[in-house]
Parts: sequence; C-alpha cells; structure tokens
Amino acid sequence: MRHPKCNADRPCTYARCRYNLIGELVRTSNGFRWVRRFADVDTMEHTCALDVADEGPSRPSRVARLMGVTQTMVDVLEKRALSKIRTRYPWLREHMEDV
Repeated sequence: MRHPKCNADRPCTYARCRYNLIGELVRTSNGFRWVRRFADVDTMEHTCALDVADEGPSRPSRVARLMGVTQTMVDVLEKRALSKIRTRYPWLREHMEDV
C-alpha cells in the first residue's frame, strides 16, 4: 500500500521522512541521533502520519499511542500548534472557533 503523496511501501522505514512514526531525530551535544520509538515495525498499526491523517480526526489517546508519547504531551502539542496557527494565519481564526 502506498500513500498518494509518498512513493514508499508500507510499513514505511524511511527514517528521514517527517511523517515517519517509527522514530525521531533527537538533538544531542554531538549533533543528531536516531531514536527508535517502537521495537517491532510489523506490529505497528501505522508507520506513516499521512495514513493516519487520511482516516480523519483521531482522539488524543490514539494519537499518543501512535506517537509513543503521553496524552498530556499530545494536548500540549495541540495547544502549541493551534496557537501558532492563530498567530501566523489570523484569517483562519473564523474557521477555528470550534477547535
């Protein structure tokens, strides 16, 4: 299976992709290091955030499970993202009143 915006097969192991859910690049004192969040890729529900987004809205608990973080962290990230959107794109505020 492939996503229309991506030509990689699933499960996706393309580590440099910003939509990859398997792991992340972490800044260290010596540069960056790849940190794998999940041990077994084959048991993951999704390996690509694009596939998750195609399914529509998700509850914070599901997003936390997919990203390997706590639900509290998902709430914090959501608030930060919405704040940035409101600040940088004021013309979108009228569409964000219900969010």
